[in-house]
Amino acid sequence: MRVFAFAVGYVLAYFLVLFVLIDVGDFVGSSFQLRNVDLLGFFFGNFLMIGLLIYFRRKTRDNWIQAEAEKWLFQRSRPSVYVRRGKLWRSVLWIPSGLVLAISLFLPEAAGLMSHLFCGRSVHLH
Repeated sequence: MRVFAFAVGYVLAYFLVLFVLIDVGDFVGSSFQLRNVDLLGFFFGNFLMIGLLIYFRRKTRDNWIQAEAEKWLFQRSRPSVYVRRGKLWRSVLWIPSGLVLAISLFLPEAAGLMSHLFCGRSVHLH
């Protein structure tokens, strides 16, 4: 859950930094008749955010390794009931994708059948 919260926060901060730097670059470029300053802000924002991500990962690496080791040991000590439940949950997560696949494969035929049943032959083709 912490990884998801970090990912959401990072993506929001990333877009905010890019938006601000591109907006400032656009303002500076239009005020001083400079070209491509917003592009410079875009590149600087990307380098800044990627650099901050690398710095953060390097600073939290030891804590992350320790937490992953504890999580792995906990998962190895679980009874097999939880393992089967996890496999079942992973397979249940594929149900929406299967439904979308089945609907998208047969949607044109079903739409044609429904329109023919409810509208009849309203259009005659030669």
